[in-house]
Amino acid sequence: MTTRTLPIHLTICASLACALLTPADGLAKKKDVSEPRDTKVGLGLALGSSGSAMDIFVDGGQFRLEPLLSATSLRMPIQTSSGWRVEPELGFTILDASGSEYSDWKLACGLSPSWGLGDKGLAYAGGRIGLFGMGYDRTYVDLMLGVGLGGEYWVSSYFTLGGEAQFNLVKYGEDLDGFSLTSNAVLVARFFFN
Repeated sequence: MTTRTLPIHLTICASLACALLTPADGLAKKKDVSEPRDTKVGLGLALGSSGSAMDIFVDGGQFRLEPLLSATSLRMPIQTSSGWRVEPELGFTILDASGSEYSDWKLACGLSPSWGLGDKGLAYAGGRIGLFGMGYDRTYVDLMLGVGLGGEYWVSSYFTLGGEAQFNLVKYGEDLDGFSLTSNAVLVARFFFN
């Protein structure tokens, strides 16, 4: 994470959240879908920004991985009637390190309290824990911890669009004894089945 990319990510997320959570004038007042009365289960697609590099710090040095493909993940949001969101996630991206391509994946789960913003807005903030794998000639599996802040707008009773700012720490083991800190801006679309 460079000092130049952090403000860009925050600006993107703040702009998305403001645009998506500000109700348009003249919208017909319908039931408040931002605070579900029943548990809702869905499927989501998250697209991360592709401009931020990942710096890996090992043994007093560091090297950089540049993304070649935006971080993409499938999510399964479970929004409880008590205001909590549980969201398992499976993600994938391709990185470049000095001309060598690496693919990485993550298997994570987030837990966030959420609160309604008006009739159609929802905000959430919480943590995410999971496994992060990176492979070239062999696969490394590492621990990932993250925090996120996001918001979404209920386009209908079943569909939401939103943005999320993420900050992640990946602890590398085995041959790479080090860690990386990353930030990411994410655009998320979710479809709820009920």
